[in-house]
Amino acid sequence: MDHNYDALATRLTEYARLHPRLYRARVAGLAVLGYAYLFGAIIVLAALVAGAVWMILNNVGAWAAIKLGFPVAVLTWMVGKSLWVRFVPPEGLEITRGEAPELFAEIERVRTAMRAPRVHKVLVTDDFNAGVNQYPRLGILGWYRVYLTLGLPLMGGMPLDEFRAVLAHEFGHVSRAHGRFGAWIARVRWTWMRLMRELEQKNHWAQSLFSRFFSWYAPYFEAYTAVLSRSEEYEADRMAQGVSGGAAGPSFCRMEITARYLQRAFWPEVFGGTLAELRPPSHVHVRLLDAVRGAHEHASAAEWLAEGLRQPTRATDSHPATLERLNALGLKPAMPHAFEQSAAEALLGARVEPLAHRLTHAWRQQVEGYWLDQHRRSRELAARLDALAEKEAAGTLTREEAGERVWLTAQLHGDRVAVPMARALLDAEHEDATIHYLLGRALADENDLAALPHLERALTLDHEFTPPACAAAADLMARLGREDDSREYVRRIEAYHQRLACAQRERSPQALSPRDRFLPHGLDEEQLAAVREAVAVRGVKAAYLVRREVHHFPELPCFVVALAPGTRVGLPGETQRLVDRVADEVSLPGTCIVLVLEATQRRFAKPLRAVAGSEVYRRPSVWRRGDRTPAA
Repeated sequence: MDHNYDALATRLTEYARLHPRLYRARVAGLAVLGYAYLFGAIIVLAALVAGAVWMILNNVGAWAAIKLGFPVAVLTWMVGKSLWVRFVPPEGLEITRGEAPELFAEIERVRTAMRAPRVHKVLVTDDFNAGVNQYPRLGILGWYRVYLTLGLPLMGGMPLDEFRAVLAHEFGHVSRAHGRFGAWIARVRWTWMRLMRELEQKNHWAQSLFSRFFSWYAPYFEAYTAVLSRSEEYEADRMAQGVSGGAAGPSFCRMEITARYLQRAFWPEVFGGTLAELRPPSHVHVRLLDAVRGAHEHASAAEWLAEGLRQPTRATDSHPATLERLNALGLKPAMPHAFEQSAAEALLGARVEPLAHRLTHAWRQQVEGYWLDQHRRSRELAARLDALAEKEAAGTLTREEAGERVWLTAQLHGDRVAVPMARALLDAEHEDATIHYLLGRALADENDLAALPHLERALTLDHEFTPPACAAAADLMARLGREDDSREYVRRIEAYHQRLACAQRERSPQALSPRDRFLPHGLDEEQLAAVREAVAVRGVKAAYLVRREVHHFPELPCFVVALAPGTRVGLPGETQRLVDRVADEVSLPGTCIVLVLEATQRRFAKPLRAVAGSEVYRRPSVWRRGDRTPAA
């Protein structure tokens, strides 16, 4: 995100603090503007369609009206369809008042204290999260239905008072109509995103009619809504702090630790079992409930909390950073305390374990296919790793195989196990981009700044490592609180993708011109033999091979293969079939454009033939030298 956006977000944050109602009105006005542009486009397009229909009915330029009216009618339908946004209710295990009376009593107490609307459905999920969502049953006409989703790991990972704070925070949103207003704002965003995605995917001629407005509107609207979302989070925090008796602050710190524990310790350990187990394990969520109780006692808990507290609030974040939320409440961060009874045990009682088993059953069905694929792949990798270990013991392991062994070790056993092997390779002056990236990624996960030289070296040796290497560096800088450095790495990723897009356009057949500079192909005899074999197909009299000069990523050559047809190929689809066949057979160290020198493509014949050594194939004559009788 550029500095202009950050400056805009800073100004809007201050304005929202000083004038909350006026700011909310501004956001509503921007949402109305987004709809107004779309409805205005529909009115104009519908008028064009109506005019085309009138011309057809009155036989006034009927053919032109048909050619104009049909694509405009299709566009009108696309824009109108984008306005119909259907909200899908959340999924989960529904629990009733009869099954969990204590839970519903607690929900009712908090809801009443927060003056929130009645809950229609309570769903239990396996997410470490909770939420109160309002979904309109009649679309833009409203009639909202309220869903409360409760993550069982969240309830099992904190005491009742902290869970009450989380519940009060979520009810705080709907009590202030944040949910309805947020749903309306989300509808505007999804409408525009859906329309622009469809126009872009179809490369529609009308894309330019909307792209200029959208390119201005989208970041401006995003900045306004992000600031509004953060201000609503602060408001819900203040309300929750009063209702929960001051437990909101401790819940923030506990959630920072437990979320990282699940992401970096618990679930990686579970999925690490794909090598040994053919099927996903049972009782996973029972183990999960036991694990989250003691997440704050993990050896890395203090480091995880410090990492979470270092995270700043980015301009695009919908939630403020944890430290800023604590400061807004006048609280200081602290390590969570142990507790005897979790909120799940207090509110669900004997229902906890059956719910955990039901969640595990659903989880196993969901991941079974992936687990089986990973199991097969892990066994194959393990077999290959054993073979490489045998070659190392025999002293026949090559450098390439040593690098492969490092990567297989990382995939099967984790980056930490592979780090010593990677260091040994680099100490042996084994300059390999993949090894540098692996070592840099592993060190970045440990918040070690020694990762940066390795990540930089990886993308220097191989530009394709630019996105993952810069992403690892950006995450590292963000975790260390160095937001400016993190943004710089993100900008490098964006610049790389822009350059990659330019390179792809430069290498596209549509960008090819006879005025381009063409160079000798520079291939060796073995590569040329493969090309000759690929182009020696029926219908090709001769073939020319050159290298086109490119400016983006010049180390990746762009070849042009031109086919001179022996007979007229221009039957319907025949030319394209010939191009596809040769393109599938030709294997070159770079991109390759195949064209047939007929019709408008004949203009390439002269510049291609002028390149020294460009003719790489000519079909032998069917006539014998000295007479005109066909060869036997």
